Amino acid sequence: DKTDRALVKLKREAYKRVKNGADQLEIVGQMSQERVRCPLLGADNLCVLYEHRPITCRVYGIPTSTAGVSHICGRTNFVQGEPYPTLNMDKIYSQLQLLSAELIRDINSENIKMHEMLVPVSMALVTDFNETYLGVKKNG
Repeated sequence: DKTDRALVKLKREAYKRVKNGADQLEIVGQMSQERVRCPLLGADNLCVLYEHRPITCRVYGIPTSTAGVSHICGRTNFVQGEPYPTLNMDKIYSQLQLLSAELIRDINSENIKMHEMLVPVSMALVTDFNETYLGVKKNG
């Protein structure tokens, strides 16, 4: 649909810029300014995954920091440059990656580095995370 096409285009452009040596934090900052419809919104504009929504959705709108740089949403009442306590997303992402590594180990996956793979929400929605995809080793 229209949202998926817009997201694919953004990701493609960001990938090209990274390959050409652009600063990743700058790219992420610019991408965060883009406005696309959330792929998790249903026709009624309500979140279809609310109870199981990703961390990004859970912290949306509060001041965060990534790689030591703070970020605020321009649609909130937070003022750029003002001091606010921030949520350190690096720590959260590290913990989520550790949980993913434990899961990969516990299911005995052949894909030992799968926990390093980042899956955008739009892709996660259309991916069947079955035993084959996860690389679960068959007994015997």
